[in-house]
Amino acid sequence: MNETKPPPRVGDIAADVRHLLAHRVSRLVTARPYLLGGLAVACLLAVFLAWRRGPGEAESIRRVFHQDRILAERIGKKVGLMDQYWDGSAIVAELAGEMDRIDLEGCPRDFQSSYKKHVGAWAAVARVKSSNEGLNGFLKSFLTVGSSIIPAISEANGAMAQVQETWAELQQVAIRHGVAP
Repeated sequence: MNETKPPPRVGDIAADVRHLLAHRVSRLVTARPYLLGGLAVACLLAVFLAWRRGPGEAESIRRVFHQDRILAERIGKKVGLMDQYWDGSAIVAELAGEMDRIDLEGCPRDFQSSYKKHVGAWAAVARVKSSNEGLNGFLKSFLTVGSSIIPAISEANGAMAQVQETWAELQQVAIRHGVAP
């Protein structure tokens, strides 16, 4: 007693498909006002959150570069003959201290980290200058009969090379975030 059902007729299948489509379309039409309302709420929420979050990361990076540039110009105008030829440690220490006070809020973490490394490199230059220039440098050179000059120059060159390396790294991080330094 193996009964086989006859295959469905094409007309029956077409009627079932039309019925299913009509049902789906009617559900979509009745849900349309809810979909539009939900979409409007989502858009308003996105705008509000963007406004609350403040400027984007790229804008924050630009702000830091702008403040850094203004600081460098201001400090550069203060450099005198004594700073240039006798002891520049105070002016470089002031530069590093002011750079450290620049607000990095809103910047990506990798940019903040790179900027802090750059500030640290400038602080290292200030320490090298402090130990090798001015009265300290004079006494060191006098007491060692000039033999401390070559290591002092090497140390200063190394510190400045570190500043250049950290600056290059900082620029690369900024470029990754869509900001040209």
